Amino acid sequence: MNQPPIHLWGIQISEPTTTITDLMVAGVCFYGYYQLNKVKGPSKALWFVKYYLLMLCISTTLGGILGHAFQHAVAFEWKLPGWLFGMYALLFMERASIEQARSLLTPQQGRLLTIFNFVEIFVFTVIVFWTLNFIFVGIHSVFALLLVVFPLQIFIYRKTQNAASMDFIKGVGWSFVAYIVFLSKAAPHPFFNALDMAHIFMAIAAWQFYQGGRKLI
Repeated sequence: MNQPPIHLWGIQISEPTTTITDLMVAGVCFYGYYQLNKVKGPSKALWFVKYYLLMLCISTTLGGILGHAFQHAVAFEWKLPGWLFGMYALLFMERASIEQARSLLTPQQGRLLTIFNFVEIFVFTVIVFWTLNFIFVGIHSVFALLLVVFPLQIFIYRKTQNAASMDFIKGVGWSFVAYIVFLSKAAPHPFFNALDMAHIFMAIAAWQFYQGGRKLI
C-alpha cells in the first residue's frame, strides 16, 4: 500500500497522494468547524459536532504530515497524536448523539450512555497506547459509529423525523464505506491506493456530518 516517495526542492515526501488526501479531509473538517463556529446557541449537540470536526481536522493534519509525508523522518510513535485525535473526535460525535437523544431518554438512560462513552474511550486509549497498533483505532471507529452513533440516530429519526439525524446516518454510511475500502487494500495505481480512496469517502462523511450540524441550529 505504500507509495513511492517524491522529492521537492531536496525534501523527501513519503506517500504524497495519501498526504494530500489526508489534508483534503482536514480542509473539509476545518470549513465545517469554521461555519458552525459562527453559530451561537444553547445546543450542546451542535457544540459537540463542531468540535468533532475540529478534532478530526487536527487528526488528519497530523496524520498527513507526521503519519505519511515525513514518516521516514520521525519515529513510529509520532503516529499516535493523529490516531488519538481521531478517536477523541468520535467521542465528540457520540456525545453529540447522546445529547441529541437526551430529551427522548430517561435521565438514568442518559447518564448510563455518558458513563459508557467515557469507559469506552478510556479502554481503547489504553489499548492503543499499549499496542501501538492502528487496527484498534479502526475497531474503535466501527464501535463508536456503528454501535453508538448509528443506533442513536436511527432511534431519534424514528421518533422525531429529525433532518439532522438523517444527515448523521448518511455520514455513518460514508464512514463505513471508507473503512471497507481501507480494508480492501486495493491499489489501482502506485500513487492512488486504498487509503487515498478511503480518505475521499471520509471527506464526504465529514461533509455530511457538517450538514447535520447545520440542521441542529
